Amino acid sequence: MEEKKYLNRICDDLLQQSLQSSGAVLIEGAKWCGKTSMAMKAAASSLFMQDPDKSKSYQNLADNVTAHTGTGRISRLLMRPMSLYESLESNGSVSLQDLFEGKTNIEAMSTLSIEQMAFVICRGGWPQSVKQKPGSALRMAANYVDAVINLDVQRVDGIEKNPEKVRVLLRSLARNIAVIVIAVTVTVVTIQK
Repeated sequence: MEEKKYLNRICDDLLQQSLQSSGAVLIEGAKWCGKTSMAMKAAASSLFMQDPDKSKSYQNLADNVTAHTGTGRISRLLMRPMSLYESLESNGSVSLQDLFEGKTNIEAMSTLSIEQMAFVICRGGWPQSVKQKPGSALRMAANYVDAVINLDVQRVDGIEKNPEKVRVLLRSLARNIAVIVIAVTVTVVTIQK
């Protein structure tokens, strides 16, 4: 199988800065957003804690030893799925940084058609899906949601949840992303004679 080319991430530079200021960096973010690939690109060596043959020896703390919190030694870096700039679907000529700095002479025209914009929204910014053909990329996004519903939500507290109710909840949350939600409460008062 052909190896896919690493697409540079905005976090690459942030990771290098963090490594210069602390002994280690904890990269946080959603599953599958590229944390491992970014870390492997920056690292001289690697150790995978989930290796079933060695994981017991990696967790070899004595019962009376308190684990270090990492304060002062470990910095944190939040990574998100790919932006359109990172997936090479935008040239970055409109920058949030420029907008926040008060620059007003900012304009650009997207080269994406309406259909392509709808596709990239549905596909998402998961690095592996960005590198796939459209049909496979959309299926990967759907598989990701199914895995969250059927596996990840169950693992949070060990309590079994109804997958259909979780799906309905996620749909409801998705409908309200970037939208002001107005909650209407109706109170009925009856007057007794």
